[in-house]
Amino acid sequence: MLTAPSIDILLAWVVVVSMAGVGFNQPSWSRSCTTGFRYYAAQMGHMTLYSGIFLLAYGLVSLAFGWSTGSAPHPLATWLALLLTLSLRAMPSTARYFRQRAHRWASIPGSVLRLSRVMSAARFGTSSFASDARLLLTARGIALDDDPIPAVALARQKLLAATEVFLTIRAWEESPAATTFSLDARPSIDLLRHRFDRLAFRVSHTITSITRLGDVRYLYVSDTDPSRDTGEMDELLRRLVDDMTDEMLEDIRAFYADACLLAAKGTLAMRVTRHGRDALLAKMGFDLGRKKRPTAALLLATFALLVAVSLWLYFTLFPAPAPSSGNSQSLSLGVRFVLLALDIFGSITVAIIPKRHWGFANSGLWQRTPKLFVVASGACAMAVVLAINVGIGAILDGESGAARCLAYSWVLLPFMFAHAAAAAWLIQDHRWSGTASRIKRRLLDASTWAVGLAVASIVSVPILLFLGREPFEFLPRMVLTSLVFGAVYGYFIPESVRSIDAPRINDDSGNGLHEFVPASLRRYVE
Repeated sequence: MLTAPSIDILLAWVVVVSMAGVGFNQPSWSRSCTTGFRYYAAQMGHMTLYSGIFLLAYGLVSLAFGWSTGSAPHPLATWLALLLTLSLRAMPSTARYFRQRAHRWASIPGSVLRLSRVMSAARFGTSSFASDARLLLTARGIALDDDPIPAVALARQKLLAATEVFLTIRAWEESPAATTFSLDARPSIDLLRHRFDRLAFRVSHTITSITRLGDVRYLYVSDTDPSRDTGEMDELLRRLVDDMTDEMLEDIRAFYADACLLAAKGTLAMRVTRHGRDALLAKMGFDLGRKKRPTAALLLATFALLVAVSLWLYFTLFPAPAPSSGNSQSLSLGVRFVLLALDIFGSITVAIIPKRHWGFANSGLWQRTPKLFVVASGACAMAVVLAINVGIGAILDGESGAARCLAYSWVLLPFMFAHAAAAAWLIQDHRWSGTASRIKRRLLDASTWAVGLAVASIVSVPILLFLGREPFEFLPRMVLTSLVFGAVYGYFIPESVRSIDAPRINDDSGNGLHEFVPASLRRYVE
């Protein structure tokens, strides 16, 4: 049963967590600038940071006043620690620094900027607002059904796409699912509505002016000698029309880019998973060019089968020694098989699920591998292995079983780190982007994964020596099996997870965007 001081600590901690959660969401539209997974993970980290500050302040206050000697926490220490934490939170510079670091970790606003760039460059098909957009433009004096003037055909097509996106955003104001986003983005939506009215007027005026220039030329030619050379006048009119068309296209592209940015914010705010975002964008008319891939459940089931078959072959070719009590080999063959299967499968999925399901830790438009994600995947894989082995051991034989499984897992840690890190590095969409052959990409994946496991087998030698085992007699077997099974995993897994059709700078259709960014500023657009 909770005592009164414990209740004080709990209430103070709730105040700290609530304050940190509210402080993280500043400004209020931060949620629409990144994916749901990144946002909530960073918010949890922000709240954990302030919780740690509160506990640290509590410990320092208890030590300073000698309240740490009692058997129960002193109530006054709790409220003094809360006061210190709130005072630190009230300092604008400190609170801003913590929040900005958390926002940077959550890629705010980098995620929405990358998504809006992809949307602006994507092919645009037809949406449910195609007919409404045509009617609206016709009402504004921009006819789309008559024979288009070649100079303004592209402008009409781009304006129609921008109008469809604009009408989709306007429809969100009436959608219950977009209520929160519409309230936060109302000033931006109103500004976009005002810009659309001005843009429609300018485009209509420009198209009318171009048509009148054609009439002027016709009248000039009909009133002069037919044999007179009009090449100089035609050239001047052509340059004038080109300038007017370029200005009109520039205005339309700017409006379209801003509309895509606002649509990207709404998409990120309303959809948590990558599948949901892709479905919403497809409904809006954006064709991102992503090929239909197997579902995550089917992929994971395939990988689980691959792991099970590979381990069956391993234990068939290299039978384990008979169980003996008192060491890690006392585990039965069935237990070792289950532990290894769960460990390998868990290590691989630690890297795959964040990237495949949430679209998290992708290389993005600038093709930069998130190194922290690669290292963190390996670290999480080791933690997962320890948790799985201890849990299964405790279920089978209590504390003694947990101890035996834990001793068995120490040697596996380098291998599981290599599995997760290799998977996290290879599944990036831009990996081997300069290689057109799918077979060559698979062979490169296989060799990389195999080398990673071989290095892990060498790293495991000191661990075996520390545990009092002689590793050198079966080190060649460890390296050989690591190379073989690493090559098998690398050949089948990364290529199945990567989006080969994702935008790449090295593609012929790319614009080499990095060439236009100064080296000193590239870290701001990665």
